[in-house]
Amino acid sequence: MAQKTIEITCTNDRGLRDYGEPVTCLYGSTVTVRDSSSAEHVACWLNVDDRSWYDRGTHPDSCMSAHLDVDMARAVITRLQAWVDTAEEEHGDG
Repeated sequence: MAQKTIEITCTNDRGLRDYGEPVTCLYGSTVTVRDSSSAEHVACWLNVDDRSWYDRGTHPDSCMSAHLDVDMARAVITRLQAWVDTAEEEHGDG
């Protein structure tokens, strides 16, 4: 599968960025990656807004977040890439 270019956009006057459009999962939850404003770490937020599935809309603030530094983000990427490689080998592309 060809890799898509991710549009990086500023979301506020502090220059914090969103990385691409939200990804909507198979059950309707959305996943986003955003800059962190932490003064102590170079980090990002990996957010999963699960209102549409987990809580079925009953809790409007149902969002899970991980605050990741660069090494942590690389670790997540490595695990996702391993899953993608295995899925493509076992089931084909897409």
